[in-house]
Amino acid sequence: MKTFLLIHMHWNNRGDEAANRALIEQIKTSYPDAKVYVQLLVHSRYGTEDLENQGICFIDSLFPRRRYFFEYLLVYITKGRCAITKAGKEFSEILKKSDIVIHCPGGPALGDIYMNAEITYLERLLLACKLDKKIFLYAPSAGPFRNTKRNKYRAKIFKSAAKIIFREAISGKYLQEFLPDVKYSVSVDTAFLNHNIDIHENEKLLDSDIELSSFFECHSRIIGITITDLMWNPLYQNNFSLKEHIEEIFRKFIVFILSKGYAVLFIPQLFGEQNDYHYMKSFEQDGCYTVKDIYNCNFQQYLISRLYAVVGMRYHSNIFSCKMGVPYISISYEQKMEGFMKSAGLERWCIRINELNAKVLSEKFEQLEKEHDDYKERLEGLSIQMNRQAQATFSELVKVLET
Repeated sequence: MKTFLLIHMHWNNRGDEAANRALIEQIKTSYPDAKVYVQLLVHSRYGTEDLENQGICFIDSLFPRRRYFFEYLLVYITKGRCAITKAGKEFSEILKKSDIVIHCPGGPALGDIYMNAEITYLERLLLACKLDKKIFLYAPSAGPFRNTKRNKYRAKIFKSAAKIIFREAISGKYLQEFLPDVKYSVSVDTAFLNHNIDIHENEKLLDSDIELSSFFECHSRIIGITITDLMWNPLYQNNFSLKEHIEEIFRKFIVFILSKGYAVLFIPQLFGEQNDYHYMKSFEQDGCYTVKDIYNCNFQQYLISRLYAVVGMRYHSNIFSCKMGVPYISISYEQKMEGFMKSAGLERWCIRINELNAKVLSEKFEQLEKEHDDYKERLEGLSIQMNRQAQATFSELVKVLET
């Protein structure tokens, strides 16, 4: 029986949920008897009940954390034999019996962008290195690595990893600039690993929501929108003028969309401890509706499959659109979105945040209208191709595990 330890799993985000659900489901399909331990980077396990019922073990204690630094040193030096707290003992015991440690799909947690949080990511991976565990960096983003303060530790992890696969090429470029001799591969977002959404089940769920189903019945052409003010992102968190700029642009764009006879569906991406339902709802006016935050990633993908198009600031709303064959315009604030669009050959449908304005967005949408059918047909082919790439990434995990 194989034992998997999945660390650094973001959860309270429908996109991360989709990627990580797909990975867990594939592990259980390929290794039905496997023991799968999951370390969530949130305090609550909101929405994990179905996975727990399948035998997935979620680690209650988040170790190490900054307040555990001296205990972490003790655990590191003794290779997990000595720990003081319940959290330290639990994590050490699971790590010691794991056959493989997977750094889960997600954003650029390793690198300069999220340096305040990066230290504990490094500590967990360094501890896995210390115990000679196989480490698989499973289709995250990463970098840049221009702040050299932690490059010694970053280098140790990248050089020790059994396999490094990024979900887009820009992260690979950052690693190549930092460590030219370290080998890596580029794949796609892990959300593409799960290619089949249960239409019948989700249709019943939609029918049970009177308000939402009525919205779909009343409007034949609906545009999905996701918006974020970026105040959570270290690169933009003090840029209040950008926050106001984003709000102004989208309020104008919504009026523009409604004037063309479309309806607007806001699709919140954050749930549980983090939540953007009320933020998106603040943009509502006649002809708009905001999806409740209680529905999981599969239901969101089903809803998106029924839309005319999507305009997304949130990365995974665009991944869902590509996966479901729905034309979309992406707004890029990090390398993950821009990198994905380049790899898919869809750069012309991507707007960088520093180039975003109401005129550019409206003109891009009008271009989408003109090319809608061709764009949709292209996405249908891409979705199949990307599912194959995601399956190939999992095959690499199997190779590493079985070697």
